Amino acid sequence: MALDAVLFDYGDTLFAFRYEERTHEGAVRALLDALAVDADPQLFVDGFWRHFEAVRSELPENAEVVYQELMAAVLAEGGVDTDGPALYEALRAEHRTWAPARELHPQSVELLETLRADGLRIGLVSNAFDPGEFMREDLALHGIAGLIDSAVFSSELGVRKPDPRIYRVVLDDLGVEPGRALFVGDRVLEDVQGPAALGMHTCLATYYRSDEGDQTLAGAIAKEPLDVVSVARSLG
Repeated sequence: MALDAVLFDYGDTLFAFRYEERTHEGAVRALLDALAVDADPQLFVDGFWRHFEAVRSELPENAEVVYQELMAAVLAEGGVDTDGPALYEALRAEHRTWAPARELHPQSVELLETLRADGLRIGLVSNAFDPGEFMREDLALHGIAGLIDSAVFSSELGVRKPDPRIYRVVLDDLGVEPGRALFVGDRVLEDVQGPAALGMHTCLATYYRSDEGDQTLAGAIAKEPLDVVSVARSLG
């Protein structure tokens, strides 16, 4: 087979993620409860967006936000000072509260199992400022951690897709050359152009959303997750 591995994006590819203001408020409430702070969570939601936009505007291209530092600044602005370990565990409580917003696609397990049965290794490359430990816990909670051979999150490297370094981490860990890997994701820039620049095959996932970028740049289109199996086999 000319293909050795399939690498996936996380959100809107293997999982759906839906942001809602009330979920964000509930998550911040969980964070404050973990810190034993009695305060209006909406004040800290507003502070998050203010600090997030300010930090992102100052970062170099493709650099990732350091979420723990960001939230420490948000809390300090609201008069809450906390040490690193306490804040980290509070952020874990906040992350868990977002669970209803994350939904594993009904075909994801079958997709991963089928690809592995075909002898392919599985990678995951995701832009996520949440600590990598929390993201890996999500994979375990959804029962797919054992189906993924290597995963990296932008929070762990400090750089986001389409920076080539984030893809290379997984490719190197899997021992796979770019030309023998297929990348699957929902965004043209991060999941098609970035991987293609390294020489990977690409497949744009359109079953959750239709990206506004030039979809003709993708080597293939997956209208549902199991379409990826056919794409991978066609490259054999």
